[in-house]
Amino acid sequence: MNFKLVGLFFLCIGFVCRTLTAECPGLERLVQPIASEMKPAVSGEKTVVACRQVGKQSIDWAIHQSLAFELAEALKGLGVDVVPAAFDHRIETVGLRRAEFTPSDVRWLKGTDYTSLVAATLTVSRTPQLKVSVYSSEGGPPRWTKDIDVPIDDLTLDSNVPEANRKMVAFCRENFDKKVGSGICAQLATVGLSSIGAKRFGVYTWGREVDDQEPILPGDVLQLELVKMKSSRFSRGFHHHTAVVEDVTKDAIVVFHQNVNPKGLIVQRDTWPRESFQSGTIIAYRPRSEASQLPPVSPKRRTPAKVIKRGASIDLMRTLDPQLDSVKGIWFIEDNTLRANRDSASRLQIPVDVPERYTVQLKVERLFGGDMFGVGIVVGGRQTVVCIDGYGGAISGLHLVDGKKVKSNSTTYKGALLPEKQTVSIRIRVAPNAVTAEADGRTFVSWKGDPSELSVDEAYAVPDTSRLFLASWNTQFAISQLTLDEVK
Repeated sequence: MNFKLVGLFFLCIGFVCRTLTAECPGLERLVQPIASEMKPAVSGEKTVVACRQVGKQSIDWAIHQSLAFELAEALKGLGVDVVPAAFDHRIETVGLRRAEFTPSDVRWLKGTDYTSLVAATLTVSRTPQLKVSVYSSEGGPPRWTKDIDVPIDDLTLDSNVPEANRKMVAFCRENFDKKVGSGICAQLATVGLSSIGAKRFGVYTWGREVDDQEPILPGDVLQLELVKMKSSRFSRGFHHHTAVVEDVTKDAIVVFHQNVNPKGLIVQRDTWPRESFQSGTIIAYRPRSEASQLPPVSPKRRTPAKVIKRGASIDLMRTLDPQLDSVKGIWFIEDNTLRANRDSASRLQIPVDVPERYTVQLKVERLFGGDMFGVGIVVGGRQTVVCIDGYGGAISGLHLVDGKKVKSNSTTYKGALLPEKQTVSIRIRVAPNAVTAEADGRTFVSWKGDPSELSVDEAYAVPDTSRLFLASWNTQFAISQLTLDEVK
């Protein structure tokens, strides 16, 4: 089953938060002084934070993941190079054991570039305690440790529910049985976020993307693609849909949404049984008024891809996994084509090694929208983007050259190349100091020079600068062929 949040969706009632610009008010009070005291022990280190919950008693929401996120964000605010373990899927399980951390747990860092582990153990009892230790990846006893008595009130869900999420639920309840905006599903989230002072970070990027290990909360916004739900007395299907969570239990999730049966273009309530989820992609977004300082949770690939070949060519379509390799936006396979939901600067990283000389071939159809399709390439060790039909469908070329955008550099090509509802063959030839690109045999890029001239606009950056990638801007394309051939 291709369901991104199968583990996330029903992990009790959720992860927590604090205000529109930060998360977890109760836990923030707890971890801020700890982070300040710990900072000297992790300064200059590449650090991962992991938390575990132990003890005979337990808390009925995934508080250990909340602690890891909150502690990491506090350290990030102090200038530490840090990430929660759940955000790096090579080591995501380090916080899932129910045992106190020991020096041997630094083995989880093997094969990574992390140099220190911040290990927090929450012991739940009548008087909860938190033990936080900093371990070096080289082993040995902790270089710093502290035990803290934790006020039980700081650990309750109610004291940690995000204010933005509360406001989002209130907005939906106030508009129940009313039409919000034009009545389409996305308007409920769009108008709701605007009314509470939160931001969208893309067309369908409704806030901070919630990691698979983080339970969702009431007030989170859900983006659904190709989702099928079916049980004995329940059936739903959502090709492309947006909803707002009202409540979550271990058995079901209750949402507000509109532009659905039976009431049509007005806000209505629906209960989705846990057992009904069969397939599709669902991503939860946490409302915020500004972006998190922590890195995004995508891409999620943690093991090398199995390279699939078609003759001498690498079949990139069958090698990549849209669920694991997407950097931004929801990428998926439909009708034997690779697609992404319409979003600003959607990106998908392609998990193959790139030779010095190669050819990339694609067949691309513009489904709707009038803007850019891009192919990120590597030229002499430098990434750049072959931009096609940027700036409203009018400009193509390399983006960037000498720091200049595609509309104003030496490769600028004027004229549309990807008409709507028409499949176009793209061929890109790359050498260590040259790039040629054609659309249905028409050359629109012919560049030669020093690879140091080339770079990627920050908006289209991907985590691995040695990889190819795909990109689009506010437009949906269907890619029916994507291959890579090494040129000897």
